[in-house]
Amino acid sequence: MIRVLLADDQALVRGVLAAVLRLEPDIDVAAEIGTGTEVLAAAQRTSPDNALLDVQMPGRGRLTVAADLQRALPGCRTIICTTFSRPGYLSRAMAAPAAGYVVKDSLPEQLVDAIRRVHTGLRFVHPALAEALDEVLLGLGHGVIRIQRKQYAAYQRLRNFACVLAPQQTKLLVYLKADPKEVDLIPGFTRDMTGLGHHGTGDLEVQLRTERDLERAQDLFRLSYAAA
Repeated sequence: MIRVLLADDQALVRGVLAAVLRLEPDIDVAAEIGTGTEVLAAAQRTSPDNALLDVQMPGRGRLTVAADLQRALPGCRTIICTTFSRPGYLSRAMAAPAAGYVVKDSLPEQLVDAIRRVHTGLRFVHPALAEALDEVLLGLGHGVIRIQRKQYAAYQRLRNFACVLAPQQTKLLVYLKADPKEVDLIPGFTRDMTGLGHHGTGDLEVQLRTERDLERAQDLFRLSYAAA
C-alpha cells in the first residue's frame, strides 16, 4: 500500500484528488493538508511514502517544505503539483527537490502512474516538458520545421539540427548537430555519441528531465541551429 500525503490550499481540489486516489486499491490517502506549515508535522505523524505538494501554498514555501521532508523523512518522496499554463509555475515547480512533477489538469491515470513510479524509486516528468521543448526548437529562427519520423521528431533548418526521441517517463533525449568536442560534457546531461548507434542525426546527446535542463540546453540548441 502506497501512503500519500496531499497538500493543497484549495479544499475542493484537495478533496477531488483524495477521492481519485482512494479509488485505487494500492493507494491510501494518509493525510490531507491545506497549508505548508502543516506538512512536516502531518508527515511525521502519518509516515507517508509520497507527498503530493501544490507548487503554491500559504505558509512555508514548497522549497522549504520539500527540504524539510527530505531531512526528517528521507524515505518520503515528493511530487510537485503545478499549473503549466500560468507563467513561471513550471520553473518554480522544478526548483523544488522533487522526484516527480504533475499538472493539475492531468488525467487521473497520469497522476496515479506518477505516484506509483515515484514510489518505486523512479522519476516522473509530465509530457508538457516535451511540448515546451517543441516550442523552444521551433522558435529558434525563421524556417524551422518539424518532421515526424517513426522513432523521432526531426527539426531542420536547411538540414536536421535536432532530433528528439519519443518521450520517456523520466527524460527526453535530444540529439544535436553540435560538435561534442566543443562542449563541456556534463554526466547525466550531455554525452558524446560519436561512433555509437542511436536514432536520429547528431553526435551530441542532451538529456532533459526538468525545465531547468531545458533552460541550460538553450545555448546548445542555438549552437546546433547555427551549424545547420
